[in-house]
Order: sequence, then structure tokens, then C-alpha cells
Amino acid sequence: MTAEDSRFSWLALAAVPGIGPVSYKALIAAFDHPDRVFAADEATLRAAGMGDRVVKGLAAFCPRPELHDELKKADDQGNIRPDCMPFPTLRRIFT
Repeated sequence: MTAEDSRFSWLALAAVPGIGPVSYKALIAAFDHPDRVFAADEATLRAAGMGDRVVKGLAAFCPRPELHDELKKADDQGNIRPDCMPFPTLRRIFT
């Protein structure tokens, strides 16, 4: 997996309908990486405490092509810096 693929996964998880800051943080705490969240089945998500809204949002999610453009814009503007990342796991990805 390239660094861009990894960053895309983090951005894509934030774009899933039904996932807000609290559920995002809970998912990362439970699965450690967005790719593991996307790979989890319904039973595993529910065992991690996720409700219908999150489970259905993940099941129906199809990443928008614009997410790659958003990532590129952030890179071009210097908006993705490790020292600005809110969670330690995000900081590790961008360093």
C-alpha cells in the first residue's frame, strides 16, 4: 500500500455517511486502521459497538472520485502535516 492509498483510506472513512467524529474515533480505536474498518463484516462492526447508521453507511459506501482531488488539493496547499493531525495514529501515517 502506498502512502497515498493509506491517506485516501483515512479520508474515505471520514466521508462515510453516518460516521461523525465520535464514531470515527471509536472505529479507529477498535480497528486501528480504516482498511480494517472497511473489511469488517456487520457482526464485527456491531461487536465494536457500532449502530445501524454506521453499519449501513459502511455497507453502502462507494468512495467519490473527488476524494482523490481533495487529497491532492490538501497536499498542494500543505494542509496535511503530521503535527496538525488530531490522533496519534494519523500522525504515524503522515510521517
